[in-house]
Amino acid sequence: MTNKLIEIIAGGSLLVVLVSGIVAQPQHTPDKPARASARGEAHEPGLAGARRKPAPNKGEEGEWLRPEIDEDRWGVRDTRMPEPSAQADEVPDVPGNLFEDASFERFTKKNPETLPWFHLAPRGWRHRGEWVPFELSEMQAHSGARSAHLHMNSDTQPGFTRVHGLVQELSPDHLPRYLSGWYYVDDWQRGATRQYIQTVVIARGSKTTPEGMSMLPNFQVAMVLAGVQEPPVDIPNRRFHFAGPLEPVTGEWHFFEFDLHQLFDELWGVEPEDFESMRIFFETRYDQRVTGPSAKADVYFDDLYLGDESRAPSESERPGSGD
Repeated sequence: MTNKLIEIIAGGSLLVVLVSGIVAQPQHTPDKPARASARGEAHEPGLAGARRKPAPNKGEEGEWLRPEIDEDRWGVRDTRMPEPSAQADEVPDVPGNLFEDASFERFTKKNPETLPWFHLAPRGWRHRGEWVPFELSEMQAHSGARSAHLHMNSDTQPGFTRVHGLVQELSPDHLPRYLSGWYYVDDWQRGATRQYIQTVVIARGSKTTPEGMSMLPNFQVAMVLAGVQEPPVDIPNRRFHFAGPLEPVTGEWHFFEFDLHQLFDELWGVEPEDFESMRIFFETRYDQRVTGPSAKADVYFDDLYLGDESRAPSESERPGSGD
């Protein structure tokens, strides 16, 4: 019981998010169209009182680390961390978006602190061996020049569990209604039954908690975009919503959107209020892999949004609308 509780509190490799009501819209964009991004600032009007958490400390047990530009801590190769192209500043902010740099265009190697996204570091965390850093890539982009790339390969990154992901932490004055964005699967080779793509929301220090959960520091909703159709892990403070196919569709951008108020109500019977902070994860991962074919995937996230307005594409933006 003690070990299980530690895993719950850590909320990292075993983190779960409760998901509801995804809207999936494929989009064929081989030439990287310049669509408005979901990038925004933490203090946009319309979500007053949003407070940015300070940058995580480095190297301390239980802390969250921002990637560094040394050795291989960005992932496979540091050469995959390009400088901004001329397109970078052409992606406008989306009013009301709580995410900083939601389109991954502002980062520069000379000023790494401009990147608000981080990962569970390879050191200084209880489950650090299970996490693999994300990369910034120009291989795919829904808008602008870049996206966040999650590269999975169990041949070079073996393990019972592997989590490839990125995180942003915020302290808004209320639970934002919508979480949305776009994801693209370039390659998918199933090497584990529990191999999937998800986004997770963790509410920490909420004054309202589900019945029987008051002793735990957070409760979570995990929204599965593709890969599994039943809970891949059993953690008491995590509930799942399944919104996508068992096998992801490759070669297309897919839109997702979740009503967080609805999901927390449906899965927990209560919405978090007066909470200390939120951590939002975007992951591709596998759990409980022992043997078999290699587990491989290349998944990209772009134009992410957290706020009170729906970002669902209009009819003119939907795939095939011009046919």
